Amino acid sequence: MRKIILTALFAIVLGASLYAQDEKLNPIIGHMVYPKHVVFLPDNKPDSVIAYSETGLVPIIFEIDKHKYIPSPELDSVAALVDQVLQDKRVDFQYLWIGGSASPEGPVAHNYDLGFWRSEILKNFILENTAVDPTLVRTQNLAEDWEGFRRALIKEKDYPHRDRLLEIIDKTQDWDQRKRKIQAIDNGKTWHDLIYGLFTPFRNARMVIVCKAYNVETPKVPPMPPMLLPRPKANILPKMEANFLPSAETRFFAIKNNILFDAILVANIGIEAELWRKTSIDIPFVYSPYDIRVPDRKIRLLGTQPEFRYWLGQKAGEGHFVGVHGALLGFNIALNDKGRYQDPNHALWNAGIGYGYSWNFGKDKRWALEANIGVGYADYIYDSYRNWHNGAKFKSHTHESYWGITRAGLTIMYKWYTPRK
Repeated sequence: MRKIILTALFAIVLGASLYAQDEKLNPIIGHMVYPKHVVFLPDNKPDSVIAYSETGLVPIIFEIDKHKYIPSPELDSVAALVDQVLQDKRVDFQYLWIGGSASPEGPVAHNYDLGFWRSEILKNFILENTAVDPTLVRTQNLAEDWEGFRRALIKEKDYPHRDRLLEIIDKTQDWDQRKRKIQAIDNGKTWHDLIYGLFTPFRNARMVIVCKAYNVETPKVPPMPPMLLPRPKANILPKMEANFLPSAETRFFAIKNNILFDAILVANIGIEAELWRKTSIDIPFVYSPYDIRVPDRKIRLLGTQPEFRYWLGQKAGEGHFVGVHGALLGFNIALNDKGRYQDPNHALWNAGIGYGYSWNFGKDKRWALEANIGVGYADYIYDSYRNWHNGAKFKSHTHESYWGITRAGLTIMYKWYTPRK
Protein backbone atom coordinates (compact mmCIF):
# COMPACT_ATOMS: atom_id res chain seq x y z
CA MET A 1 0.00 0.00 0.00
CA ARG A 2 2.81 2.38 0.93
CA LYS A 3 4.57 1.75 -2.40
CA ILE A 4 1.34 2.47 -4.29
CA ILE A 5 0.88 5.79 -2.47
CA LEU A 6 4.48 6.86 -3.04
CA THR A 7 4.37 5.82 -6.71
CA ALA A 8 1.23 7.91 -7.23
CA LEU A 9 2.86 10.89 -5.53
CA PHE A 10 5.92 10.46 -7.71
CA ALA A 11 3.76 10.50 -10.84
CA ILE A 12 1.94 13.64 -9.66
CA VAL A 13 5.19 15.44 -8.90
CA LEU A 14 6.82 14.40 -12.18
CA GLY A 15 3.80 15.37 -14.27
CA ALA A 16 3.46 18.70 -12.49
CA SER A 17 7.15 19.42 -12.93
CA LEU A 18 6.97 18.84 -16.70
CA TYR A 19 3.85 20.92 -17.02
CA ALA A 20 5.34 23.75 -14.95
CA GLN A 21 8.09 24.20 -17.49
CA ASP A 22 5.64 25.83 -19.89
CA GLU A 23 7.22 29.19 -20.75
CA LYS A 24 3.80 30.91 -20.62
CA LEU A 25 3.61 30.42 -16.85
CA ASN A 26 3.17 33.60 -14.77
CA PRO A 27 2.54 34.16 -11.06
CA ILE A 28 -1.11 35.02 -11.44
CA ILE A 29 -1.90 31.46 -12.61
CA GLY A 30 1.03 29.73 -10.89
CA HIS A 31 -1.21 28.19 -8.25
CA MET A 32 -3.18 26.51 -11.03
CA VAL A 33 -0.09 25.03 -12.72
CA TYR A 34 1.99 23.66 -9.89
CA PRO A 35 0.62 20.77 -7.78
CA LYS A 36 -1.51 21.58 -4.74
CA HIS A 37 1.42 21.43 -2.30
CA VAL A 38 2.88 24.52 -3.99
CA VAL A 39 0.62 27.19 -2.47
CA PHE A 40 0.42 30.72 -3.92
CA LEU A 41 -0.58 33.57 -1.64
CA PRO A 42 -1.59 37.17 -2.40
CA ASP A 43 1.13 39.79 -2.09
CA ASN A 44 -0.47 41.52 0.89
CA LYS A 45 -1.14 38.30 2.86
CA PRO A 46 1.98 36.14 2.74
CA ASP A 47 0.99 34.18 5.86
CA SER A 48 -2.71 33.68 5.15
CA VAL A 49 -2.32 29.89 4.85
CA ILE A 50 -1.97 28.56 8.39
CA ALA A 51 -3.25 25.00 8.18
CA TYR A 52 -1.62 22.72 5.61
CA SER A 53 -3.32 19.48 6.54
CA GLU A 54 -4.94 18.94 3.14
CA THR A 55 -2.48 20.76 0.89
CA GLY A 56 0.73 19.09 2.01
CA LEU A 57 2.76 16.61 0.02
CA VAL A 58 3.55 13.53 2.11
CA PRO A 59 6.93 12.22 0.89
CA ILE A 60 7.57 9.96 3.90
CA ILE A 61 5.17 7.54 5.60
CA PHE A 62 6.94 5.89 8.54
CA GLU A 63 6.33 2.47 10.02
CA ILE A 64 5.06 2.20 13.58
CA ASP A 65 7.49 3.91 15.98
CA LYS A 66 10.15 4.46 13.33
CA HIS A 67 11.69 7.87 12.83
CA LYS A 68 14.27 7.09 10.17
CA TYR A 69 13.66 7.39 6.45
CA ILE A 70 14.89 5.16 3.63
CA PRO A 71 16.25 7.01 0.56
CA SER A 72 13.97 6.63 -2.47
CA PRO A 73 13.38 8.08 -5.97
CA GLU A 74 10.19 9.69 -4.66
CA LEU A 75 12.17 11.72 -2.10
CA ASP A 76 14.66 12.75 -4.77
CA SER A 77 11.80 14.00 -6.97
CA VAL A 78 10.47 16.10 -4.08
CA ALA A 79 13.90 17.69 -3.65
CA ALA A 80 14.02 18.35 -7.40
CA LEU A 81 10.62 20.09 -7.22
CA VAL A 82 11.84 22.39 -4.43
CA ASP A 83 14.87 23.37 -6.50
CA GLN A 84 12.67 23.91 -9.56
CA VAL A 85 10.46 26.38 -7.68
CA LEU A 86 13.52 28.15 -6.28
CA GLN A 87 15.00 28.59 -9.78
CA ASP A 88 11.76 29.62 -11.48
CA LYS A 89 12.15 33.36 -12.12
CA ARG A 90 8.38 33.75 -12.47
CA VAL A 91 7.72 32.43 -8.94
CA ASP A 92 8.35 34.40 -5.73
CA PHE A 93 9.36 31.71 -3.21
CA GLN A 94 8.34 32.63 0.37
CA TYR A 95 9.11 29.68 2.64
CA LEU A 96 8.89 25.91 2.98
CA TRP A 97 6.57 24.54 5.67
CA ILE A 98 7.29 21.05 7.08
CA GLY A 99 5.17 19.15 9.59
CA GLY A 100 5.66 15.83 11.36
CA SER A 101 2.94 13.69 12.89
CA ALA A 102 2.25 10.37 14.60
CA SER A 103 -0.82 8.17 14.70
CA PRO A 104 -2.71 8.21 18.01
CA GLU A 105 -1.69 4.80 19.41
CA GLY A 106 1.00 4.86 22.12
CA PRO A 107 1.70 7.43 24.88
CA VAL A 108 1.00 11.09 24.05
CA ALA A 109 4.47 12.26 25.15
CA HIS A 110 6.11 9.62 22.96
CA ASN A 111 4.01 10.62 19.95
CA TYR A 112 4.99 14.23 20.54
CA ASP A 113 8.63 13.12 20.26
CA LEU A 114 7.88 11.19 17.07
CA GLY A 115 6.21 14.24 15.48
CA PHE A 116 9.23 16.37 16.34
CA TRP A 117 11.84 13.95 15.00
CA ARG A 118 9.87 13.20 11.84
CA SER A 119 9.62 16.88 10.93
CA GLU A 120 13.35 17.26 11.62
CA ILE A 121 14.14 14.25 9.43
CA LEU A 122 12.37 15.77 6.41
CA LYS A 123 13.82 19.21 7.11
CA ASN A 124 17.34 17.84 7.22
CA PHE A 125 16.80 15.90 3.99
CA ILE A 126 15.55 19.04 2.20
CA LEU A 127 18.42 21.18 3.52
CA GLU A 128 21.00 18.58 2.47
CA ASN A 129 19.57 18.00 -1.01
CA THR A 130 18.29 21.39 -2.15
CA ALA A 131 19.51 24.98 -2.35
CA VAL A 132 16.80 26.33 -0.03
CA ASP A 133 17.90 28.90 2.57
CA PRO A 134 17.63 27.28 6.07
CA THR A 135 16.04 30.50 7.40
CA LEU A 136 13.13 29.95 4.99
CA VAL A 137 12.24 26.50 6.35
CA ARG A 138 9.56 26.38 9.05
CA THR A 139 8.73 23.23 10.98
CA GLN A 140 5.68 22.33 13.04
CA ASN A 141 5.21 19.37 15.35
CA LEU A 142 1.69 18.07 14.71
CA ALA A 143 2.08 15.25 17.28
CA GLU A 144 -1.03 13.01 17.18
CA ASP A 145 -2.93 13.85 14.00
CA TRP A 146 -6.46 13.61 15.36
CA GLU A 147 -7.68 16.23 12.86
CA GLY A 148 -6.45 14.14 9.94
CA PHE A 149 -8.05 11.04 11.47
CA ARG A 150 -11.35 12.92 11.84
CA ARG A 151 -11.33 13.95 8.17
CA ALA A 152 -10.56 10.37 7.13
CA LEU A 153 -13.55 9.12 9.15
CA ILE A 154 -15.86 11.67 7.53
CA LYS A 155 -14.90 10.29 4.12
CA GLU A 156 -15.29 6.65 5.26
CA LYS A 157 -19.10 6.71 5.60
CA ASP A 158 -19.42 2.94 6.10
CA TYR A 159 -16.58 2.52 8.61
CA PRO A 160 -17.64 0.41 11.66
CA HIS A 161 -18.65 2.58 14.65
CA ARG A 162 -17.88 5.71 12.58
CA ASP A 163 -20.49 7.91 14.32
CA ARG A 164 -19.33 6.80 17.77
CA LEU A 165 -15.69 7.54 16.84
CA LEU A 166 -16.58 11.02 15.56
CA GLU A 167 -18.58 11.70 18.72
CA ILE A 168 -15.62 10.74 20.92
CA ILE A 169 -13.24 12.98 18.94
CA ASP A 170 -15.63 15.97 18.99
CA LYS A 171 -16.68 15.73 22.64
CA THR A 172 -13.49 14.52 24.35
CA GLN A 173 -10.68 17.04 24.38
CA ASP A 174 -8.14 15.03 26.37
CA TRP A 175 -6.19 12.73 24.03
CA ASP A 176 -5.63 9.98 26.61
CA GLN A 177 -9.34 9.87 27.42
CA ARG A 178 -10.13 9.66 23.69
CA LYS A 179 -7.91 6.62 23.38
CA ARG A 180 -9.44 4.87 26.39
CA LYS A 181 -12.97 5.42 25.06
CA ILE A 182 -12.06 4.15 21.59
CA GLN A 183 -10.25 1.13 23.07
CA ALA A 184 -13.43 0.28 25.01
CA ILE A 185 -15.42 -0.16 21.77
CA ASP A 186 -16.05 -3.87 21.04
CA ASN A 187 -13.28 -4.98 23.43
CA GLY A 188 -10.51 -3.30 21.46
CA LYS A 189 -11.16 -4.78 18.01
CA THR A 190 -11.86 -1.37 16.46
CA TRP A 191 -8.73 0.06 18.05
CA HIS A 192 -6.63 -2.80 16.64
CA ASP A 193 -8.14 -2.29 13.17
CA LEU A 194 -7.40 1.43 13.32
CA ILE A 195 -3.72 0.89 14.23
CA TYR A 196 -3.14 -1.22 11.13
CA GLY A 197 -5.64 0.62 8.92
CA LEU A 198 -6.78 4.25 9.08
CA PHE A 199 -3.92 5.33 11.36
CA THR A 200 -1.22 4.31 8.86
CA PRO A 201 -1.13 7.53 6.71
CA PHE A 202 -0.72 9.76 9.78
CA ARG A 203 2.74 8.43 10.64
CA ASN A 204 4.27 10.93 8.26
CA ALA A 205 6.35 13.96 7.44
CA ARG A 206 4.66 16.42 5.07
CA MET A 207 5.60 19.67 3.34
CA VAL A 208 4.14 22.70 1.56
CA ILE A 209 6.03 25.09 -0.73
CA VAL A 210 4.60 28.56 -0.09
CA CYS A 211 4.96 31.15 -2.86
CA LYS A 212 3.64 34.66 -3.57
CA ALA A 213 1.30 35.57 -6.41
CA TYR A 214 -0.26 38.86 -7.44
CA ASN A 215 -3.94 39.72 -7.73
CA VAL A 216 -4.96 36.26 -6.57
CA GLU A 217 -7.75 35.74 -4.08
CA THR A 218 -6.83 34.14 -0.79
CA PRO A 219 -7.22 30.37 -1.25
CA LYS A 220 -9.67 28.52 0.91
CA VAL A 221 -7.96 26.38 3.54
CA PRO A 222 -9.18 23.82 6.06
CA PRO A 223 -9.82 24.88 9.69
CA MET A 224 -6.78 25.35 11.89
CA PRO A 225 -5.94 22.15 13.83
CA PRO A 226 -5.40 22.43 17.61
CA MET A 227 -2.09 24.21 18.19
CA LEU A 228 0.56 22.62 20.38
CA LEU A 229 2.90 24.44 22.70
CA PRO A 230 6.26 25.10 21.03
CA ARG A 231 8.90 22.52 21.79
CA PRO A 232 12.39 23.75 22.74
CA LYS A 233 14.93 22.57 20.18
CA ALA A 234 18.66 22.08 20.35
CA ASN A 235 20.81 24.19 18.03
CA ILE A 236 22.30 21.08 16.47
CA LEU A 237 20.20 18.05 15.63
CA PRO A 238 21.79 14.87 17.03
CA LYS A 239 22.51 12.01 14.68
CA MET A 240 19.46 9.80 14.24
CA GLU A 241 21.04 6.41 14.78
CA ALA A 242 18.23 4.60 16.54
CA ASN A 243 15.29 3.24 14.59
CA PHE A 244 13.02 2.89 17.60
CA LEU A 245 11.98 4.88 20.62
CA PRO A 246 10.40 3.26 23.68
CA SER A 247 6.67 2.89 23.15
CA ALA A 248 3.83 0.41 23.33
CA GLU A 249 5.09 -1.19 20.11
CA THR A 250 8.64 -1.91 21.31
CA ARG A 251 10.07 -4.14 24.00
CA PHE A 252 13.22 -3.61 26.04
CA PHE A 253 16.18 -5.68 27.20
CA ALA A 254 18.55 -4.28 29.85
CA ILE A 255 21.94 -4.93 31.44
CA LYS A 256 21.99 -3.83 35.10
CA ASN A 257 24.30 -3.19 38.04
CA ASN A 258 23.16 -2.83 41.68
CA ILE A 259 25.07 0.05 43.29
CA LEU A 260 24.18 -1.16 46.80
CA PHE A 261 26.11 -4.40 46.22
CA ASP A 262 28.98 -2.41 44.71
CA ALA A 263 29.13 -0.40 47.94
CA ILE A 264 29.89 -3.57 49.98
CA LEU A 265 32.35 -4.80 47.31
CA VAL A 266 30.12 -7.58 45.99
CA ALA A 267 30.42 -8.04 42.23
CA ASN A 268 27.06 -8.24 40.50
CA ILE A 269 25.36 -7.99 37.14
CA GLY A 270 21.76 -8.43 36.08
CA ILE A 271 19.49 -8.64 33.08
CA GLU A 272 15.89 -7.60 32.64
CA ALA A 273 13.64 -8.38 29.69
CA GLU A 274 10.16 -7.18 28.87
CA LEU A 275 7.74 -10.09 28.52
CA TRP A 276 4.66 -8.16 27.43
CA ARG A 277 3.51 -4.55 27.58
CA LYS A 278 3.20 -4.44 31.37
CA THR A 279 5.37 -7.32 32.57
CA SER A 280 9.07 -8.08 32.77
CA ILE A 281 11.49 -10.52 34.38
CA ASP A 282 14.49 -9.22 36.34
CA ILE A 283 17.37 -11.66 37.04
CA PRO A 284 20.36 -10.39 39.07
CA PHE A 285 23.49 -12.46 39.69
CA VAL A 286 26.07 -11.98 42.48
CA TYR A 287 29.50 -13.60 42.70
CA SER A 288 32.35 -12.39 44.89
CA PRO A 289 35.07 -15.09 45.36
CA TYR A 290 37.61 -12.70 46.92
CA ASP A 291 38.50 -11.51 50.43
CA ILE A 292 38.04 -7.88 51.41
CA ARG A 293 41.06 -8.00 53.72
CA VAL A 294 43.06 -11.20 53.66
CA PRO A 295 42.26 -13.42 55.37
CA ASP A 296 39.82 -12.22 58.02
CA ARG A 297 37.27 -10.01 56.23
CA LYS A 298 35.10 -11.33 53.44
CA ILE A 299 31.63 -11.24 51.92
CA ARG A 300 31.71 -14.20 49.56
CA LEU A 301 28.36 -14.68 47.82
CA LEU A 302 27.11 -16.75 44.92
CA GLY A 303 23.49 -16.66 43.92
CA THR A 304 20.57 -15.14 42.08
CA GLN A 305 17.24 -13.55 42.99
CA PRO A 306 14.82 -13.38 40.02
CA GLU A 307 11.73 -11.21 40.24
CA PHE A 308 8.59 -11.17 38.08
CA ARG A 309 7.33 -7.60 37.73
CA TYR A 310 4.04 -5.97 36.84
CA TRP A 311 4.32 -2.32 35.77
CA LEU A 312 1.59 0.12 36.75
CA GLY A 313 2.18 2.64 33.93
CA GLN A 314 1.33 2.42 30.24
CA LYS A 315 4.09 -0.11 29.51
CA ALA A 316 6.91 -2.02 31.13
CA GLY A 317 10.22 -0.33 31.83
CA GLU A 318 9.29 3.02 33.35
CA GLY A 319 7.43 4.20 36.43
CA HIS A 320 6.04 2.19 39.33
CA PHE A 321 6.09 -1.60 39.52
CA VAL A 322 5.26 -4.43 41.94
CA GLY A 323 6.94 -7.82 41.91
CA VAL A 324 7.21 -11.34 43.28
CA HIS A 325 10.73 -12.64 43.93
CA GLY A 326 12.66 -15.64 45.18
CA ALA A 327 16.36 -16.34 45.84
CA LEU A 328 19.04 -19.01 46.15
CA LEU A 329 22.27 -17.79 47.74
CA GLY A 330 25.46 -19.46 48.97
CA PHE A 331 27.54 -17.45 51.45
CA ASN A 332 30.78 -17.29 53.44
CA ILE A 333 30.86 -14.11 55.52
CA ALA A 334 33.30 -12.69 58.07
CA LEU A 335 32.79 -9.07 59.10
CA ASN A 336 34.60 -8.96 62.48
CA ASP A 337 36.82 -11.00 64.78
CA LYS A 338 33.99 -12.94 66.43
CA GLY A 339 33.37 -15.53 63.75
CA ARG A 340 33.03 -16.60 60.15
CA TYR A 341 29.63 -17.83 58.97
CA GLN A 342 29.29 -20.29 56.10
CA ASP A 343 26.44 -22.30 54.57
CA PRO A 344 27.08 -26.09 54.80
CA ASN A 345 26.26 -26.87 51.17
CA HIS A 346 22.71 -25.68 51.80
CA ALA A 347 21.92 -22.42 50.05
CA LEU A 348 19.82 -19.72 51.67
CA TRP A 349 16.44 -19.34 50.01
CA ASN A 350 13.81 -16.67 50.33
CA ALA A 351 10.54 -15.49 48.80
CA GLY A 352 8.76 -12.17 48.97
CA ILE A 353 6.98 -9.29 47.31
CA GLY A 354 8.52 -6.03 46.21
CA TYR A 355 7.91 -2.50 44.99
CA GLY A 356 10.06 -0.16 42.93
CA TYR A 357 10.29 2.78 40.58
CA SER A 358 12.37 3.25 37.43
CA TRP A 359 13.39 6.52 35.73
CA ASN A 360 14.44 6.47 32.05
CA PHE A 361 16.76 9.21 30.85
CA GLY A 362 18.99 10.08 27.92
CA LYS A 363 18.01 11.21 24.41
CA ASP A 364 16.76 7.74 23.43
CA LYS A 365 15.65 6.67 26.92
CA ARG A 366 18.33 3.99 26.99
CA TRP A 367 19.72 4.75 30.45
CA ALA A 368 17.66 4.18 33.56
CA LEU A 369 17.95 4.38 37.34
CA GLU A 370 15.86 2.06 39.48
CA ALA A 371 15.13 1.87 43.20
CA ASN A 372 13.38 -1.14 44.70
CA ILE A 373 12.74 -2.87 48.01
CA GLY A 374 11.12 -6.18 48.94
CA VAL A 375 9.95 -7.97 52.07
CA GLY A 376 9.32 -11.64 52.74
CA TYR A 377 10.55 -14.85 54.37
CA ALA A 378 14.01 -16.48 54.33
CA ASP A 379 15.19 -19.93 55.46
CA TYR A 380 18.88 -20.78 55.92
CA ILE A 381 21.40 -23.07 57.66
CA TYR A 382 24.94 -22.05 58.60
CA ASP A 383 28.01 -23.09 60.56
CA SER A 384 30.08 -20.72 62.74
CA TYR A 385 33.93 -20.83 62.65
CA ARG A 386 36.63 -18.99 64.60
CA ASN A 387 37.71 -16.10 62.41
CA TRP A 388 41.35 -16.87 61.97
CA HIS A 389 43.40 -19.12 59.71
CA ASN A 390 42.03 -22.69 59.87
CA GLY A 391 39.66 -21.55 62.65
CA ALA A 392 37.65 -24.38 64.20
CA LYS A 393 33.92 -24.74 63.88
CA PHE A 394 32.26 -23.96 67.17
CA LYS A 395 28.54 -24.05 66.38
CA SER A 396 26.00 -25.30 63.85
CA HIS A 397 22.64 -23.65 63.22
CA THR A 398 19.78 -25.51 61.59
CA HIS A 399 16.84 -24.03 59.76
CA GLU A 400 16.97 -20.46 60.94
CA SER A 401 14.01 -18.35 59.85
CA TYR A 402 13.77 -14.65 59.00
CA TRP A 403 10.95 -12.24 58.24
CA GLY A 404 11.83 -8.80 56.94
CA ILE A 405 13.61 -7.09 54.05
CA THR A 406 14.58 -9.71 51.48
CA ARG A 407 15.48 -7.57 48.45
CA ALA A 408 16.85 -4.06 47.92
CA GLY A 409 18.51 -2.24 45.09
CA LEU A 410 19.64 1.06 43.65
CA THR A 411 20.40 0.00 40.10
CA ILE A 412 21.83 1.66 37.02
CA MET A 413 21.02 0.05 33.67
CA TYR A 414 21.38 0.38 29.91
CA LYS A 415 18.52 -0.66 27.60
CA TRP A 416 18.02 -1.87 24.06
CA TYR A 417 14.67 -1.54 22.29
CA THR A 418 13.42 -3.93 19.62
CA PRO A 419 10.16 -3.93 17.65
CA ARG A 420 7.39 -6.06 19.07
CA LYS A 421 6.42 -8.92 16.79
